[in-house]
Amino acid sequence: MNIHLSQNELTRAEPTELNGTPLTGLIQDHVVAGRILTMRDRFFEKSDYQQLVYNAIGSHSRRKIHLLPPCIWKRKQLWTGKQIISTILLYIQPVNEASLNLDSKSKLSMKSWPSKSNATNIDLMSNTDVIIRHEHLLSRLIDKAHCGSTLASLLHCYYQLYGKRCAADLDLHLELNDVLLLSLGLSHRRRLINQCRAQADSNEQILINEFAKGFCLKSFDERISKEMDINYKISIDHYQNQIVKQSMSNLFKQFQENNLQFLIQSGAKG
Repeated sequence: MNIHLSQNELTRAEPTELNGTPLTGLIQDHVVAGRILTMRDRFFEKSDYQQLVYNAIGSHSRRKIHLLPPCIWKRKQLWTGKQIISTILLYIQPVNEASLNLDSKSKLSMKSWPSKSNATNIDLMSNTDVIIRHEHLLSRLIDKAHCGSTLASLLHCYYQLYGKRCAADLDLHLELNDVLLLSLGLSHRRRLINQCRAQADSNEQILINEFAKGFCLKSFDERISKEMDINYKISIDHYQNQIVKQSMSNLFKQFQENNLQFLIQSGAKG
C-alpha cells in the first residue's frame, strides 16, 4: 500500500489547489465488490439490502439514511445491487447541493463479456455504459474506471463537486480458488516446466562456464552479463508464454467469476 504525506506548505498546496489526475482511489477488493453488487440480475432481500447499506455507512451515520423502495414487489420484495450503491451515493451527497449526473464508459471492453452472436450495442448497454442520474446508478457495473484514481471517475467527480470530505466518504478479496488450476492445466504446466528444465540441464556445463566468464573473472565485462541476461530471457520466453496461456485457459474459476482475472482485466492489478 502507498501513502502520501505532505511535508510542507508547498506540497500541501499541490494536491489542494491543482486539478489533475486523482492520487487516491479504491482498488482490488472494492473493484470486485462493485462488480459483484452491480451485475445484471443481482437481487437482494430486504435484510441483506439494509445490512449492506448499514455496513457501508450505518456505523458512521451522521443523519437519517434514506432507503429506496424495492424494484420488485411480488412475489417477494427485492432490491438490486445498483440500488445499494444508489443508497450510499444519496446519503453521501451534501444537503441542498445539486445531484450528480454522470455518463461514462467502462474500463472493460464489450468483447470481454459473453454475448450472443446477434447481440447489439443496445443488448450490452448495461455492461458498457455507466449512467448515473440524481445519484441513482441506472446502468453498468462499477469498476476501476469509476472508483479508482482515474480522471473523471466517480470518486473524482465527488471531490470536484462536493469536496474532499464527501470523496473520503466513498472510502474485496481474492480467494484461493481464483488461482487454482484444473487437472488438465496442471499437467500442461508440469510438462512445460520439465521441458524447460531438460533444455537447461543439457547445456549445464556451458552455462556454468559462461557465468564464470561473465561474473567471476577479474576482467569483468558488463556487456557480457547483459547479453547473457537477454539470451536467458529469450531462451525461456517461449515456455513462459505457453505456461501463462495454458494456465489462463484452465483456471478453476473463469472470468467473470474469477476475482483475480477481473482485477487484472479491469486494470486494478497488474
